[in-house]
Amino acid sequence: MADARQSISIDKNYLKGYYRLAISLQQLGDFKASLEAVKEGLERHTGNQDLTRMREKLSLLIKTDNMKNEGDCKFNAEDFAGAILSYTSTINMIEDEVNFCTKKRLT
Repeated sequence: MADARQSISIDKNYLKGYYRLAISLQQLGDFKASLEAVKEGLERHTGNQDLTRMREKLSLLIKTDNMKNEGDCKFNAEDFAGAILSYTSTINMIEDEVNFCTKKRLT
């Protein structure tokens, strides 16, 4: 991650720096910071397909992570029915996205 940050500081237009920084942050579970790196890269490289796909993936990860956290809060508050609903909604959203992506690739 330090290398990616340094490469960006040396050359603000270095596409791989943004991509590598975003990947590193994503692997650390910091989806919001990863998305910010992607957005910065897209400001300099508008329409880049790799960064655009990563932005879509990260947006989904952030949504599902937030929904999972909501379920965890309900579970910890012993609202088990609410937790089940939150977890089920998260799973359904992921399934919908997978189905959408599969159909998109087949057409």
